[in-house]
Amino acid sequence: MVRIRREVIGLVLIAFVVAVFMAGWWFWWLPKTEFSCDGNNSGAPTVDLAATRFVQTVIDGDALLACAYITNKLPENELADAINSIKTELGDPTDAGKVRISIGAQEGSTYALLLEGPSGSVEASVLSFQGWYRVILPIENEE
Repeated sequence: MVRIRREVIGLVLIAFVVAVFMAGWWFWWLPKTEFSCDGNNSGAPTVDLAATRFVQTVIDGDALLACAYITNKLPENELADAINSIKTELGDPTDAGKVRISIGAQEGSTYALLLEGPSGSVEASVLSFQGWYRVILPIENEE
């Protein structure tokens, strides 16, 4: 009788641990991946850092790295085209220091973002979600 009770208690504890793990995955991990290009539940720790790192990836033309700092879910070739288009709109800057980053006031969960290059500008926004920030590209997702 005591042995059966221990087995039942052990099974209940295992079921509880599994339930806690699943709840954590469902309510913490999964929602964060919804707002990321690369499916990871992370981003830059500040608005400024998200914008700065994004600008550097635009200057470098690195679509794969840009994916770590944006929310838009795009195939690699479309993301590369979007990054090149943004660089062209900014006037093809060769250094991140030539791009002025202006961050507006927070409105809900987003901040306005204005990037001003040598001969053009791009308006975007930065999403704030559970302690991290990612840039929202000014393009339409076709899903």
